Amino acid sequence: MSNKLKRLVSSKVPHTYDGTSLIDYLCLRYKYQSREGWLSLIDVGDLRINSLIASAEQILKFNDLLEYDHTPNIEPEVDRNYELLFEDDYLAVINKPGDLPMHPSGKFFNNTLWALLKPGFGDIHFINRLDRETSGLVLLAKDSKTAAKLAGQFERREVEKEYLVIVEGQFERQIQARGFLKKDTGSQVRKKLSFEAVENYQDHGKDGVFSEFWPVSQTSQFSLVKVKIHTGKMHQIRATLFSLGYPIVGDKIYGVDDNFFEKFIAKTLSADDKKRMVLKRQALHAEKLSFKHPESGELVNYVAPVPQDMQELI
Repeated sequence: MSNKLKRLVSSKVPHTYDGTSLIDYLCLRYKYQSREGWLSLIDVGDLRINSLIASAEQILKFNDLLEYDHTPNIEPEVDRNYELLFEDDYLAVINKPGDLPMHPSGKFFNNTLWALLKPGFGDIHFINRLDRETSGLVLLAKDSKTAAKLAGQFERREVEKEYLVIVEGQFERQIQARGFLKKDTGSQVRKKLSFEAVENYQDHGKDGVFSEFWPVSQTSQFSLVKVKIHTGKMHQIRATLFSLGYPIVGDKIYGVDDNFFEKFIAKTLSADDKKRMVLKRQALHAEKLSFKHPESGELVNYVAPVPQDMQELI
């Protein structure tokens, strides 16, 4: 693991624990781990005091620096095949595959786009965010000044973003969906949102959303749909299409059955479940991105090719 990044969590010992042994301190203050668990981590050298390997009975002093290597030993497999589409001194444009988290979270640390890019780019400022299972364009800045300029364009809605999505059913007409997102109280999935249509979407503040959908092509079962979003709310496309009656193929939350999400978490998806999902991941792809270059002011456009799994389906 020496060639991988480490997730180090550090804290200083409060004065109230001055004179306490390391193992007692850990058990008293961090109760998410058992005593045996902490002892095991100390034995393998995952905890250090003032950068030195610690022992369980070592007596702590006020302001000692405690460091804990919280890097997951085993991470779920991901698709690491990202593509660098453009790079200059200020920014880079990445085509992210459809099974790769962007940021470290939970069981994911080195198996993230951030960790894969970190050795080559150093300081990374992601300007937009895609869900783990969404493929397509990710924009990053190489310094904080560039990041502020690009983020300003997104906040002022000066950036054009287009997606491609495959949905269940026949999507045959253009739809302009103005409304707002709210918690889906009818779902067992706590993070699931629902879309409610209203013309004055701006009156709903950060929950207001506006998306446009165009049919591109259909099969007997599925439709390929182009999406342009005018706002940037999390789950905006997925929740809106689901509420309009067009669940996204492969989506475990906004697909044909949100029980798939609980089963996916519990690793109990059956062969029939996987067949009904059709794809292993949600068929959503961030295809186009247009913005002004933060240094030259020139309008630039980038396109990410449609991934193979979506090509084969539609």
